[in-house]
Amino acid sequence: MRGSGVVAFFCILIVLLVVSREDSRGEGFDVPVILEYDVEMHKAVEDLSATITRVRYTFAVGITKIEHESESVFIDYKRLQLHTYTPGNERCEQYTLRAPDNSTAKEAESGQIVVYEMVDKLGSMKITEIEGGPREFRGYPCKLARINWGWKAQMMRTAVTPKIEIYGRSFVPGKTDYQVTSSIDRIDDLFSLSAAYEQIFRDNPLLRQVDPLGVIRSIQGIPIQILNKERTESLRSVSRSGAGQQGIRLPSSCRITE
Repeated sequence: MRGSGVVAFFCILIVLLVVSREDSRGEGFDVPVILEYDVEMHKAVEDLSATITRVRYTFAVGITKIEHESESVFIDYKRLQLHTYTPGNERCEQYTLRAPDNSTAKEAESGQIVVYEMVDKLGSMKITEIEGGPREFRGYPCKLARINWGWKAQMMRTAVTPKIEIYGRSFVPGKTDYQVTSSIDRIDDLFSLSAAYEQIFRDNPLLRQVDPLGVIRSIQGIPIQILNKERTESLRSVSRSGAGQQGIRLPSSCRITE
């Protein structure tokens, strides 16, 4: 009887360990991963974002923080909220992400059906791997992939370029080239987070252009360089935060009283 009790104890322990590692939001990823990129704005772009020289992505369970010099973006995957925060005046803009239970009938009733149809079109993507691209970039072996964003919108016959304003920025059809590597520390953790958020990315396809977690599994790696007609982002460093999951906190002006 004593032997069977020991066996039962270990069986329960194994079950608890397995369950603790299988959370739909990536629990077990206990130390945030930080990717920092140098940013070069192309001369054709003349707006406030042209002052950006660096961008920092911090990925933790349930939340991604994107820090620019002029603003920070917080994507709260647990509460389905996106916040844009301006440190200078402590202003916070809040956007509610589309939930899986948003039916077409609900969206039609709220007058959002046309908006979401455009979101879906501009969020569509086609991926091609380009041969002959650089095989190494900043010491990382890599391949070159291209995403044609908004290809469904490009099929529309319109006199002007399809465009939508959401999350505090503009989205239009266009191509982005990615130098991609799979030789990076903690890449499996990032893939796990990406998989955990996949349904949210499907419901909010433009979010893939904001958070790199939305594309890393599709392009099979981490972007070492991101190039489009407006800007070039080149990976500067990869690190981990010692602050744990509590290291990412929403500014007080972004917190919603429940």
